[in-house]
Amino acid sequence: KKVLSSKINLLILISIFLLLFLKCIFFLDPDFGWHIKMGELIQSLGIPATDPFSYTMSSFPFVDHEWLTNVILYLLYQNVGYAGLAVIFSLISLFSILIMFKEKNESYFLVPFVLSAGAIFPSLGIRPQLISWLFFSILISIFFDKKHYNKLRFFLPVFFLIWTNLHGGFAIGVLLLLLFSIFKIWQEKKISIVDFLIIALSVLATLVNPYGIHIWREVYMQMSDTSLRWSIS
Repeated sequence: KKVLSSKINLLILISIFLLLFLKCIFFLDPDFGWHIKMGELIQSLGIPATDPFSYTMSSFPFVDHEWLTNVILYLLYQNVGYAGLAVIFSLISLFSILIMFKEKNESYFLVPFVLSAGAIFPSLGIRPQLISWLFFSILISIFFDKKHYNKLRFFLPVFFLIWTNLHGGFAIGVLLLLLFSIFKIWQEKKISIVDFLIIALSVLATLVNPYGIHIWREVYMQMSDTSLRWSIS
């Protein structure tokens, strides 16, 4: 019975992966070409300080909070093509969910897993946002496992350093870190100096990027500009 259940789970995982792959293949993200071109420009000319695509406001200060992801996208696109990127980003989406179910119980694993996959399906594509999905899931899994947290907490500043240069979603991760730390203090009734240093170093690590503190301003602008998400096409 257990072998049969494992085979069914594997079959469903493969089916979900194929659905995610087909979504990536047939539904082109509106700014996919922008990311590829920006990666090419950075690769050849360096990281721009002003908007390279603006004609009327070419001197406008510009922050590409996805600069490293754009370079990686461009390089991968040159080597594996669009289909290869679709495979990679489908796997990223799948792993983002699987990480949350690492201690899965065979009897109820499939229902929440399928519901989670369905929830992210409309937003799926070859998009830098998926990088933040993965990092967010990893962070959650670290926080909800005390043994893992005690072992991996010293790597959190490096974790945030990498995340900051890949996508602006790092800000949500910092907020999650602060909320987790507050809850931990409330639960243990004491303040850990080590945890405080980790928080401080993690926040400082977000400033290690080509734009420094200005990346936080860009994240705020992206989140507060409600018209931006409807005008990207």
